[in-house]
Amino acid sequence: MIKGFGIFAFVLFLLLCTQIGSFGPGFAIWFLSLILIVSGTIASALFLLPPAFEQKSFLPIQCYGWVNPSAMIETIHGICDLIRKEGLLSLESVRGTVKDHWLQYSLGKFMEGFDSGSILPVLRNEGQKSTVLFAAAESYLDRVLITVPLYGLAGSLAHLMEFLGKSDSLSIAASFVPFFLSILLQVSLSLWFQRKLDFLSAQARNYHLVLEDGVAGLGEGISADMLKDRLKARITHA
Repeated sequence: MIKGFGIFAFVLFLLLCTQIGSFGPGFAIWFLSLILIVSGTIASALFLLPPAFEQKSFLPIQCYGWVNPSAMIETIHGICDLIRKEGLLSLESVRGTVKDHWLQYSLGKFMEGFDSGSILPVLRNEGQKSTVLFAAAESYLDRVLITVPLYGLAGSLAHLMEFLGKSDSLSIAASFVPFFLSILLQVSLSLWFQRKLDFLSAQARNYHLVLEDGVAGLGEGISADMLKDRLKARITHA
């Protein structure tokens, strides 16, 4: 399905390349150039999509935009205080109210008698998975963006071929519109996506730091306030 859309976008790009030479200076060349570059970029984005993102798209990394490490610290602080006052069996009363899947999983394991040493490898594995996903997303973004000027250049060459040997300087100048637009689009997309990825990556890093250190602290049985301060220091210096 994804590859099918990619083929459609690439065919649209080729059709536009054959028609772009019929447009001279004016709004039409700008509009057609934009559609040409966007269709080519979409084709690249779909064809180069890593297997890890084919089923759920970018949801596995987008979900980090919804996490709140500071709120998780408060939740872990309350859980730690409850354990010290009433023991591990008291977790039954609060486990259902915990929204985070991995924190809920960890509490369930504590109630079953597992120690933090058995739980942390699972949590660290999830953290490593997120690191791999972000690296794949970064590489994918670089590969897609590098193709954007190529589509603009192809459009410019297709347009320029129509005016070789002619003295219509305005039409020849218009031949460079697709390439100019492609550079502009590449820079804009690069800045926007890189800022988004940096934010999500920082969120993921802080989330896994708080989760792993929080579960370790619960297993150690340290005071709630000490654990809270330790977790806050971790995300401050991350």
